[in-house]
Amino acid sequence: MSGSPRTLIVRGCTSGAGKSWLTTALCRAAARRGLRVAPFKAQNMGNNARVVPALDGGFGGYGEIGEIGSAPYLQALAARAVPCVDANPVLLKPEHDTASQVVLRGRARLELGCIGWRERNATFAQAASESFDDLTPWHEVIVVEEPVCRCWRSFRTRRTMGCL
Repeated sequence: MSGSPRTLIVRGCTSGAGKSWLTTALCRAAARRGLRVAPFKAQNMGNNARVVPALDGGFGGYGEIGEIGSAPYLQALAARAVPCVDANPVLLKPEHDTASQVVLRGRARLELGCIGWRERNATFAQAASESFDDLTPWHEVIVVEEPVCRCWRSFRTRRTMGCL
């Protein structure tokens, strides 16, 4: 596919605002119109994850597997797309009040769970940017789900400003 895909951004201020549900519905609506669509959630926090093919495209006994959050997994199914690690490049799985396991592009990265938030932001941003870039050649529409709060600039804004 030539050119950049259209990007729809779904934002909400709170957990439970309906971002995941609306993203899923938009993915299915676009797929029903015959468009190649993919969900994208740069960072997700939750212990509910699904196993998907990793970056090498393998699955089963023939390659690597990775994991993504449940919402991006279900959104990919709604989009009639194969769920992949690029749909959710940063997955944070809480272990206790002050620590999370970090899953970066489908693989657990134990060393990232041991450093502070600010020190790992550049790594997260790079993973998100690479995953988004990997989705763009294959899709006509990408539906981005992201939070809105004072401390979060949108993925698109950060990318445009050269922060990603």
